[in-house]
Parts: sequence; C-alpha cells; structure tokens
Amino acid sequence: MAKILSISAIAHDCGIALIEDGVIKYVFEEERFRRIKGIFNQFSFPDLSLKALEELCGITPFDDDVIVVMPKAVLCGLDYLERLVENKTIYLYDHHYSHACTAYYLSGFDEETLVFTHDGGDGNGIDSKILNAEVLKQVKEQDLPYRDTGMSEEEWTQLVYSSKSNAELPRQLMIPNDSWWFHQDHTSYSCRSTISIGVDNRLDVREEIRGFDSIASLWNLYCTMNNMFGGKDEGKIVGLAAQGKFRQDIYDNIGDYFEFDGDFKWKHYYDCEYYFRTLDFTDPEMKKDGAYMIQYLTEKYFLGVISYLKKKYPKVKKLALAGGLFSNVKVNQKINEFSEFDEIFIAPGMSDGGLALGAAIAKANEIGEFNVVKIDNVFWGNPKTQFNIPTGISKAEFSATDIAKSISKGKVIGVFSNRREWGPRALGGTSIMFDSRRDDAQEYVNRRLGRNDIMPFAPAVMDGFEEVPFHCYKSKYASQFMTICYDVKDEWISRIPGVINRFDNTARIQITKESNKPFFPILDAFRKLTGVPVLMNTSFNIHGEPIINSTEEAFNHLINGVVDILVVGNVVYEKSASVASIFDT
Repeated sequence: MAKILSISAIAHDCGIALIEDGVIKYVFEEERFRRIKGIFNQFSFPDLSLKALEELCGITPFDDDVIVVMPKAVLCGLDYLERLVENKTIYLYDHHYSHACTAYYLSGFDEETLVFTHDGGDGNGIDSKILNAEVLKQVKEQDLPYRDTGMSEEEWTQLVYSSKSNAELPRQLMIPNDSWWFHQDHTSYSCRSTISIGVDNRLDVREEIRGFDSIASLWNLYCTMNNMFGGKDEGKIVGLAAQGKFRQDIYDNIGDYFEFDGDFKWKHYYDCEYYFRTLDFTDPEMKKDGAYMIQYLTEKYFLGVISYLKKKYPKVKKLALAGGLFSNVKVNQKINEFSEFDEIFIAPGMSDGGLALGAAIAKANEIGEFNVVKIDNVFWGNPKTQFNIPTGISKAEFSATDIAKSISKGKVIGVFSNRREWGPRALGGTSIMFDSRRDDAQEYVNRRLGRNDIMPFAPAVMDGFEEVPFHCYKSKYASQFMTICYDVKDEWISRIPGVINRFDNTARIQITKESNKPFFPILDAFRKLTGVPVLMNTSFNIHGEPIINSTEEAFNHLINGVVDILVVGNVVYEKSASVASIFDT
C-alpha cells in the first residue's frame, strides 16, 4: 500500500493531494492558505499547502516511502523541485488526463463511460513522463513567466488587488514579450480537449485535440473585454446572461462559428475576437445581451459536440465531464436535459484546482489501489483546528431547531464544520445559510458579504425532497456537488425566491445527504418549521477573498458582522451584542 503525494505547480490554482492506501486523505488548494484567489496567485508554488500537510500528518515529498506525482504543466517552484529530483523520480501526468481521472474515477459509474474534457489549454510543452534534472532544464530554458522573487508577499498582494483589469496581469507577472509563453508553439502544442472511454476501472484516451484556441479561451478573452478577470469571473457572465436577450445581429455575424461540424479543432477564436471588439460593452444592455449570446452559442456548440459523441459511441450511456469549461452550470444543464446520455457527472473540482487530485488518482489506479468510486462528500481540505474563543463571544450547545428558528427570523448563519470542501463551491463544511423564502434575500446577503448582485445564490435541498421544488429527474449524484442547474417548478418560484435566478427561474442545487452534519439537520429542522426543505447555501467568504480556511477566520467574520451566528461542530457562537438584522421581528 502506498502514499501518493501530488503537487500541482501550474500557472494558477496550484495545490496538493494525498492518497494513502487507496483512500483520498487530503486535497488542498493553495489559495485557501495564501488568502489570494488563484487568478491573482499565478505562478506561485503550493508551499503553504505542503507545510500544512507536514504539520497535520508529518508527510513531506522528501520522505522515502512517498511517491511524488505532478500534473503537467510544470511552471513554478523550479528551485524546490530541483532539490526534490535529487532524491527521487517525480511522475508526470498529462493535464487533461488528470482532469479526466477526476471525472471518471469519482463518477461512481460501473459501466462504460464516455469522458470529455475541455478547457483553455495545458502547459509548457514537455513530453516527458518523469521529471528529472534534464527535464527541469528544458522547462527553465522556455523563459516562462515568473514572479519577482524580491517582492514580499504583502507587496504582491497589494499589487494584484490594485489592478483595474485583466489586461494588467501580464505586467504584474513580468512575462517577457519574447517568452515562449507568447510563441505560436505554445498554442499549437497545447491540448485543449480530450475524448476518453472509461471501462472496467481503466481510462483509455481516444483523442487529444491540439493546435487550436478553445471556446474556454474565448470566454477568458470575453471577460477581459468586459473589464473582468478571465479565470475568475466567467461565472458572472453566466449569471448576467439570464438578464439578456437573443440578438439576431450577433447571431448573423458569428452564429455559424458555433455549429459543430465534426472537427474538434474550433477555429474561430480570432474571428469572434474581431467581432466582439466592434461591440460597445460599456452599454449596459449590450453587456447583458452579449453575455446571453456567448452563453447561448456555447450551449449550442457543446450540445452539438455531445450529440456527435453519442452517435460515435452509441452504446455508451454515461457521460463524465471535467475541465474549466464545465464549471458553466448552464451548459451542464443543457447537456443533462437534451443529450441522449442516461446520466452525466461533472468532477466537483472540474477546473485546474482539481488537477492535483487527478494526477494522484492516476498513479493510484496505475498501481492497483484506486478504482471508480461513488463519493459521499468532498470534505478533503483543511480540518478544524484548535482555537481560542475571542472575547465578547457567547457559546451554546448546537440545536438544529434553534438554528432553524434563527434563520426564519432573518439571521445569517455561518457553518464551519467537517473539513474544507474540494472544489470552488461550499457544500456544508464552509457555508453561509440563509432563508430561501425572503424576496430580498439576495440583496441583503450580498450587502452583508460585500458582493455584487450578478450571481444568484444557490439552494441546498434535503435528499429525497429535490423533486418537490425542482425538475430534477436525472443526474442527481452530480447535484450533490452543485454542478448542474435545474428549472424551478412554477408553484415554487414564489416560495423560494432567495435561491433562484429570478430572470430564468433556474437554480444550481445541492442535494444534501443525511450524513452531511450539521447541515442536513438544520435543513430538516427548517422544513419541519416552515414546510420548505430548501435553504440558501453560499460560500463562507466576503467579496474578493477565497473561501475561509481556518476557525480564526470564521470568528473574524462573526466579530465583523458578516454572519450573526457561527456553528463550529456541535457548538454555536454569537457576539454578546448581536448584529441587528433588517429581518428581525
């Protein structure tokens, strides 16, 4: 039995994963420890994640009994890795193969499965399957982007937060204009999509699609054009799309580019860029309509792709998806509703933050210690730590009934229990809960968290009750991880306005299992109190910061009035002088 430690040292969203004796033990995303979101944390090495792992269980990548793997591309921490390869071989796994492993091996599918990945592309053009001194030399010779090592963490944080647009990031990252990063080789070599078949606990890559600019890359560009950050704000475009309308003029100009023609090398990035630059995104209506159209056209294209794949593999009934494109929950909804697959699954960590685990799974499966599993949760992050209760804080024993009553009176509840969730979403370990019935719930919680109002909040619904408010007829397992939208039933639109997209009456639901405590008991108590088995669930963080990662951070948000009540394990905490809520009665 083995200890497999995976280190993801890619351009962004770096982190680590540990599988021990075939069991996923820890998956850490560096941004949670560094307290800087991944897009602003580019080309940083997951040294804080490695330090946390050593403190928790004493394991380091230098240990003789630890197998070290990495997803490609290798782009940062080269000095650290240079020391490491003096001691051992590091096994490298392709970027998209790592994505595909998270989709297939966590899908729970016990029959033949089609696995499709799509994102903005992989990395640095290294073909090697192992990392050694010679390969590291090749990486260094590419003159990759780097962060000024003389800049302190505080200076770097201030710099990245002071930027006004995505266009400033290259300057901040100090990318030389003659870097390989900007060469045609980077685009022509980069893999953007793969098609694989998973069967009998083995994953066979059938096609790698290289040499094109992907639709995921187009979304990155589109964010930039709207003064947003590619790699962070695509979800805002999805949220904004519901507020827009179909534009025939946009469709007439670029609609044909999104007709899938059987060639996976999408060739229209620059045509779309040229056209988008003719649009005035300072016009609020164009901003909405443009978002609607890029969402509509993306859905159209990938429905064509999936339909083609189903015809190519007609006997395959299950579909697993990964890669940053499939963080688009509305695309996932359309695939779930209109494709001929019986069931779909999307990796909960579908973006590059999931690569470390994917590479670890790849090695564990290779040595016969990991097969397809159906996971109950993704609580693999930082555990609760010992803490001191700040002054001015009262505590009481946890009562789900009392918390449900507080929610019904308009209190904002912070839950910090279990361990941190793997992936970009709160699923009950690090969540903020609120009353789904409030008409102004979204505006109120946004003000409390300092967030904008583009993104609708998501509902947690009790397992077994999901078909009461929602048209949730298939792919329920995927919905445990909040990766698909569903339509809200007409009679429930007015009952849970706080957790639906009010412009199209959809919701990105989380089916919550009984084992998810204290989250499920609170939902159950709220149902018994109100007849509504649904609560708002949003990530426990304020605008601009990653999801919180420590008990101290949770208490800071209680003290600062971000939440009114904090649940940590079986204890409830409140400020002695509680923050008043506009919903108090």
